Amino acid sequence: MTPNEHEQFNWLLDQYGITGQYAKKIYSVILEEGQCTANCISNKTGIPSSKVYEILETFQHRNLVRKIFSRPAKFVVNSPSIAFSDVIGQTRKKCDSAERILAQATTFANQPTNRDSSIHLIEGRETLFHTIQETLEKETIKTYDAVIGFSNPSNILTHVIRKKIRQGLRVRFIGNITKENLTIALTYKKMGVKVKNYPINVPTIRFSILNNDFLAFTLADSTEFTTIWTESEPLITSMNELFDHYWNAGKNI
Repeated sequence: MTPNEHEQFNWLLDQYGITGQYAKKIYSVILEEGQCTANCISNKTGIPSSKVYEILETFQHRNLVRKIFSRPAKFVVNSPSIAFSDVIGQTRKKCDSAERILAQATTFANQPTNRDSSIHLIEGRETLFHTIQETLEKETIKTYDAVIGFSNPSNILTHVIRKKIRQGLRVRFIGNITKENLTIALTYKKMGVKVKNYPINVPTIRFSILNNDFLAFTLADSTEFTTIWTESEPLITSMNELFDHYWNAGKNI
């Protein structure tokens, strides 16, 4: 597997409740080998045979693998398209819902409003953080909701968030929390930020809503970081619906 395929595969296993490293290694070995004995799995992964048998039994109960009665017994994976059909179906529903909300947002953005609905482009990560920092400093800002990547935070922005939380600001962050970024997520939580994990399957799209007055919608990849900044009421309303959808489906950490 390529690194990207491996990441997507691990995400799919997480959705099915296969979160332990032992379980992921065992499933991956069977998938790659086609069929494998428990001893073969143990030799290839270094996992004790007793633990291998325990996890294989769980896999069989969940219809992930089946046992071939030979001597010695071998294990093969059931078709992933069948084993993971429920997860795939749920993910499709979530994506369809998100697409409907975004389609509504595109329509609503052109509706008349009493507030400035113009769109401003912000180039660069630090420029965005500076803009959010200045906005949070306003006395009228009481809420800050964001879909984020839980990457290394800006020290200045973190300081402002911590200070404003002490003054009553409610902050909610949600995103795909993994083993690699869990420490950052927990750091936010210790600051008083309400944090939830949700495996949003659009990792390069993030957005922030401040006080229902400002929306920052960011498109980012390894080379570019561009943000749309707007005060459009219809667009903010639609993105609020999307955030609430994520938040209600998310899991506390």
